[in-house]
Amino acid sequence: MKKNLICLLMIFTMLTTVVLSAEIVEINGYPGVENELITSENQFKITNVVSNDITTYIPGVKTYVCNAPVIVTSLDNLTSFGVSTLSSFGDMYIESTFLVADGYTEEEMFGTKAKRPDGMKFTLTEPGLYYVYGNYGIENLSGAEAVIVINNDEVEIINAEYTDSKVLVNGEEVKFEAYNIHFNNYFKLRDLAYVLSGTEKQFEVVWDEELESIYLTSNSPYTVVGGELAPGDGQAKMSEENKSPIYKDGASVYAKAYTINDNNYFKLRDICRMFDVGVIWSEEANTISIDTSIPYTD
Repeated sequence: MKKNLICLLMIFTMLTTVVLSAEIVEINGYPGVENELITSENQFKITNVVSNDITTYIPGVKTYVCNAPVIVTSLDNLTSFGVSTLSSFGDMYIESTFLVADGYTEEEMFGTKAKRPDGMKFTLTEPGLYYVYGNYGIENLSGAEAVIVINNDEVEIINAEYTDSKVLVNGEEVKFEAYNIHFNNYFKLRDLAYVLSGTEKQFEVVWDEELESIYLTSNSPYTVVGGELAPGDGQAKMSEENKSPIYKDGASVYAKAYTINDNNYFKLRDICRMFDVGVIWSEEANTISIDTSIPYTD
């Protein structure tokens, strides 16, 4: 089933995901569903998972950060099971290349008599974004899905355009130095923590120089270090991908970040999603509204 518009350092429980260890996750897309076709609790597993990614590449689909090689294996006889690469198309991601499973030919993989047996495997070795799906063809149920991010040791350097949009925080205009990268708005992490301090969605930011890691703590007032909300010059800047480990309330998380002039900038929606802060974009008014009184929605 193709979707056109649409890897954990700690064990956690979610409706669609069952974690067996720190490095392997098993995905269940049919929680509570009884059907004679379903003979396994989970539909496929992913190896070499190092953390979960808060970034949404496909709405409603969990994302996992992995180190190569990654092996994706079916855990039941499925009607549909496959892996494809994902490519950005504006502000969304689409499937671009459908991969061939280990030991299969293209005809065996995509022919009319193609089968998806228990134990079918895909070995992923190249950095990038991948979409995994597995289902029984049960009507009105999409089945098991996951997005995999395989780390790339290379650092991405990209031009960051200055964001000229008006920003409201709980109805009050606030001037931020923010940038647009890959069609997304990136804000200075400490600026966001500063303006949200004292609200019901406040969080603390701590930089561990020795470990070169960022620690975020929910429901804690922010400690001012100086330089918060410093005005920008309105000019584009060169940004360098930041790969410092990030921990939220003790758990490892992944969020795309860039360093601009020694400051860490994060995608606004990633931070708002992480701390359940409402964010609304008005294209007509060219205005971003950040609202701590409402929950985050994609």
